[in-house]
Amino acid sequence: MPTYFGVTTVGGETDSGNTNYLMWHNPAVVAYNCPGSGNQTIQELSAHVRYNSAATYHVRICVYSAAGALLCQSESAVVDNATYAWKGTTNPANTDPANYNLVGGTQYILCLHIENADTRIAYAVLTAAMKKTTNYPYSGGPAATLPAGNNYIANFSIRCGVDAAAGGLSIPVARPYTQAVNRAAVY
Repeated sequence: MPTYFGVTTVGGETDSGNTNYLMWHNPAVVAYNCPGSGNQTIQELSAHVRYNSAATYHVRICVYSAAGALLCQSESAVVDNATYAWKGTTNPANTDPANYNLVGGTQYILCLHIENADTRIAYAVLTAAMKKTTNYPYSGGPAATLPAGNNYIANFSIRCGVDAAAGGLSIPVARPYTQAVNRAAVY
């Protein structure tokens, strides 16, 4: 079970407002640190989204360093749901790069890359906690470095789930032998 950071709660909703844009948590207003210590493997990158019409669109969730450099992104997730759901990736092999490790206690910026303005995004509270840039082509992938962006009044539900990175020697624990008993019902 991953441990999450970012905005994991949901309050209201807003529309995306623009096609092909990036939206990220403003580190000058809110800081999100990876939980734990040492290497933490990304288990999930997701945003709480839905579509507004019957069309199907895509989102991508990205992790940037505190300095704004792209570190990792989810696969392109299909938004095909009329009610809110967490969309992104829940498989570490489906991040780019795969099985990416963050460092516990380190600050990161979570970003949502949206394909179409019809995508609705849930938010936790309305504060000036986000930055936004419009007309950033979805097909080209996310920005290698976050642009300056404009302040945006929302704090969208974008989260990252991590778990302690696998590694080292695993030694099985000895368990007492228990004989299996066939207990068939007798009538």
